[in-house]
Amino acid sequence: MVMSREEILRDYKSAKNRRRQVQILADLNCCSRAEIERILDLEKPTDSSPAAGAETEERDPFEAWLHGRLDSMDAEIKALEEKYRKYAAALEALWEYRKGHKKHEQGS
Repeated sequence: MVMSREEILRDYKSAKNRRRQVQILADLNCCSRAEIERILDLEKPTDSSPAAGAETEERDPFEAWLHGRLDSMDAEIKALEEKYRKYAAALEALWEYRKGHKKHEQGS
C-alpha cells in the first residue's frame, strides 16, 4: 500500500466520480479494488449462501485490473476530448476574428 488510509479516504471523498476513483486508488496502491472498498467500508453485504441455481463466479484479478485501467483511460480520454474541443473552438474563433480583421483593413 502506497497511501495511508487517511489519504485514501480523503482522495475518495474529494473525487468527482467516486465509482471510478475506487479503481484509480487500487491502481495507485497496487492492490485490488476489493481492498480499497474494504478500507472505504464500501463492501457490499454478501449472502453466505448463494441463491438457488446461482453460480458463484470469482473474477480474475488481472481481468479486474484491466477493466479498471480501461475505465481510468476512458475518463482520461473524455477529459482530453473536452480539451480538444475547446482548443478547436478557440482556433476557429481566432480564424474568424482574423478573417474579419483582414476584411476591415482592406475596406479602410
